[in-house]
Amino acid sequence: MDWRSLSQDELEANFNPRIAVPDAETYLEDLAHRSEAVRAAFQPETDIRYGDGPRQMVDLFRAPAPNAPLHIYIHGGYWRALTKEDFSLMAPPLCDDGAAVVVMDYDLCPAVTVDTIVRQTIDCIAFVAKRAAEFGADPDRLFLSGHSAGAHLAAMALAHDWTGEGLPADLIKGAVLVSGIYDPEPVLKLAVNEEIRLTPEVAAKVNAMARPPLGDRPVLVAVGGNEPPGWIAQSVDYHTVAGPDAEFMTVPAANHFSIAFDMADPDHALHIAMLAQMGLD
Repeated sequence: MDWRSLSQDELEANFNPRIAVPDAETYLEDLAHRSEAVRAAFQPETDIRYGDGPRQMVDLFRAPAPNAPLHIYIHGGYWRALTKEDFSLMAPPLCDDGAAVVVMDYDLCPAVTVDTIVRQTIDCIAFVAKRAAEFGADPDRLFLSGHSAGAHLAAMALAHDWTGEGLPADLIKGAVLVSGIYDPEPVLKLAVNEEIRLTPEVAAKVNAMARPPLGDRPVLVAVGGNEPPGWIAQSVDYHTVAGPDAEFMTVPAANHFSIAFDMADPDHALHIAMLAQMGLD
């Protein structure tokens, strides 16, 4: 799909998930309510700071046993909305099968730019990796997942040279990227860019489509079958960028928001694939 040929209304319908899914707020409210219940029941270690920004914190859900795989979840929200607290529900199903889970947060646009958020993501992953043993996890088994803008941030992390952080080049052992926006250039044309404030220069700098993953590790690219064609095309194209061994999954009947619940459903193929990457299936 050539998004440049679309009308403004077509662009918004294809690349603004809250327009593509008219009842988006219902899904987001459900995510928040379920995540609140998870925090009350699980009592994670919250607001562990990895930087000086107001949102540069993580929540830690410890594994049931030491030396566990360590899974970092990166939330979406088009780089300008939502928080780690909205996605606590991602952690318990992974913990139940033996993983330690970190749900990370980051500062939001327009207070910061998208390239700053990418840098914060790198800083967070490095912080968590260097404290893996302290968190009861194995530093040699670090995995990522991200949804929407979180998938973009995870893709940028896959393209990062971790030796510059004093960490192994193969730090990330696997990643599940769900319903991502990998080439942010269409955002320049959207109404939501009034909040994101993306510029052509920053869009080029953070274009994950132009930055293939470094090294060799399992990557799963997933997208909802009920998402708009333009959004699906982003995942199809990034799957090609991710290399010949990357896997692709279309989740039938899933829209941009319902697919987040599939990630947290212990019986869903998408969640089972996340476990399989970590050797916990």
